[in-house]
Amino acid sequence: MTIKEERKEKVDFSEPYLYGRTRALVNKDFAEKSHVTNEMALEEFFGIEGERVVGLAGTISVSVPQSYGVEVEEVTEIASALMEINQNTADVLVGANTILGDHAANADTTIVYEGIKEYSQSAMAVKKGNTELLEQLNSFVEFMYEDGGFYMEAGDKYDQAIGEYLQDESKGLEYMIYPPEGGVPEV
Repeated sequence: MTIKEERKEKVDFSEPYLYGRTRALVNKDFAEKSHVTNEMALEEFFGIEGERVVGLAGTISVSVPQSYGVEVEEVTEIASALMEINQNTADVLVGANTILGDHAANADTTIVYEGIKEYSQSAMAVKKGNTELLEQLNSFVEFMYEDGGFYMEAGDKYDQAIGEYLQDESKGLEYMIYPPEGGVPEV
């Protein structure tokens, strides 16, 4: 479960064990016209004049751009947002790793902007006050990170597949199990 402040009011979370980067799916024509690159500063990216941002209501696709002062057209179906990006009726859709698959399916009409610093943290949730189970879960998370633990074995086995999924063969499991340096958690 993604750690969020409102969820912390109802459950206790283990230590995080997975980190999701935030990205943007950008209409290719808009990106070319606006000179969008991954090196573009985030404030510049969210400050492009006339930029039309669409987002799925109640998700980071709305909250992240709004935190930079951007007006977002909210939709209730992700398919609608993707259609708008692909048909050039919207310019930007913010999301998580799934943005990569959306781009792969629409590589002729989109690019991916990776300059967003926010990230999510996934953890296990337990009933508030269940400290015994929470301690067991935290021990399990710690074990996964140890030398010879699950993550080391899984990384050796799946780094190539993860790199393919992330569309960057230099990235493997470590990219997903450690927080980004200098990032801001979306909690």
